[in-house]
Amino acid sequence: ACTVSMNAAKTVTATFNPPPVAPAFAYITNQNSGNVSVIDTLSNTVVGTIFTGTNPNGIAVNAAGTRAYVGNGSSNTVSAIDTFTGNVLANIPVGSPFGIALNPAGTRAYVANTITGAMVVINTATNTVVTSIADAALRGLVVNPAGTRVYASNFNNVKVIDTTSNTIVATVPLTA
Repeated sequence: ACTVSMNAAKTVTATFNPPPVAPAFAYITNQNSGNVSVIDTLSNTVVGTIFTGTNPNGIAVNAAGTRAYVGNGSSNTVSAIDTFTGNVLANIPVGSPFGIALNPAGTRAYVANTITGAMVVINTATNTVVTSIADAALRGLVVNPAGTRVYASNFNNVKVIDTTSNTIVATVPLTA
């Protein structure tokens, strides 16, 4: 508790209990087990297991560390996980997810679909699909630090997606 003096005649006592320092966690997909291991990176121990869906293979955690999004390749869903409780909040149908990336604000999840080659955009506030962008991504995704572009690999090229219009604005060919 701390004491705050407001004036000579009145003293107010307030209790202030700072929150404990939260350990940093790593979330690791276990493809054969259909779950995610939660590892405390301070002690390097598994502190939890979260069951998601079949063949989890891609994962992204928002900057605040409050949500994780896991692609379940054979369940054709993305699981939205509350990282404080370990509960799956939603299983969002997206096709066959592989890579997942979040914008810096954590308001959008971008998911590469290995079957259709489309990139699915998820509104993370509602856990619903906003749109699907054809011929955008089969594998890896990354969002630039400003959150204005997504770079999506498509084996022999990289598609550049404008996040405001959700359209492909450039294709960068890759050499073998």
